[in-house]
Amino acid sequence: MEKSKLAMLREGIPNHRIVNYPGTDLKVAVVALSSREIIEAREGAMKYLKEKQVDVNTADLVLNLYILQLAMRDPGNLTELFIHSVEELESHSTPVEIYELHRIYLEIQNEVKSDLPMITAEDFENIKKQLGQMTLNDFDGELQTILKRFHLTLNSKISQTDN
Repeated sequence: MEKSKLAMLREGIPNHRIVNYPGTDLKVAVVALSSREIIEAREGAMKYLKEKQVDVNTADLVLNLYILQLAMRDPGNLTELFIHSVEELESHSTPVEIYELHRIYLEIQNEVKSDLPMITAEDFENIKKQLGQMTLNDFDGELQTILKRFHLTLNSKISQTDN
């Protein structure tokens, strides 16, 4: 069957960034995933979660592992996976490394630029109000990752000012 124009376009160079694997000089490419790849990662994570029956916090980490297994690529060949299995990533990475790589993935996937304008006091107050009306169940895996990362960063900043 002949490939569509969209299929040929997507076979080009995907949106990506080449970064150092956290804490090392080892280069890894992190690419934006297609909808099909995201669904595949979520299906894998759901299967894992059903088999292992893990809590919500661990579920977030599991989804990140499945996303990164597909998003991490060889910097010299973006079609080649950097790792061959979630188990490999799980065995050789810490949660902090996974959250850092997933943050980079989200920036690429959402095409977030580092030159975003600073948040205003009014925006901050609106966020506080919205968060006050929400429960943890209102957040999907990616939003939980962002919240967890924010919480870790906030606690780190607080502990630095206490010292």
